[in-house]
Amino acid sequence: MTTRELHQISESISVRLNLFQGTYPGFMPQAVKAVMEHPNLSKSDYAKLDSFCRMFELDWRGDRSLNNKSQFLATNPVYLGEYDQTNFRKYGDIGNFEVTTLLRLACSPFIDTITGKMVANIAEKKKK
Repeated sequence: MTTRELHQISESISVRLNLFQGTYPGFMPQAVKAVMEHPNLSKSDYAKLDSFCRMFELDWRGDRSLNNKSQFLATNPVYLGEYDQTNFRKYGDIGNFEVTTLLRLACSPFIDTITGKMVANIAEKKKK
């Protein structure tokens, strides 16, 4: 599908969500999810359709209904699609060890200054 066709589909879905009055057919969340995750969907159409789905309470991600919850707090509440990426995407495939190492390297220049201030504060308190 082209971006233009996806624009027409997302526009058609968005303006008709109110007609259902909150009672959507069973296929609607899957249809919206298919449109939202399509690689040719423009960012503006993604944002528009997502806003309309929130406004008219269409749960296309399947995370709002208690019926969809089998393991509370066991799944990541953050959706990472093509348009929503983490800050670590530019590093490629990165695990916990690499993240910890990067954070440690980012903080190490400040450790000497902070510990120096802490030692100075302790020495000042002992003098009083």
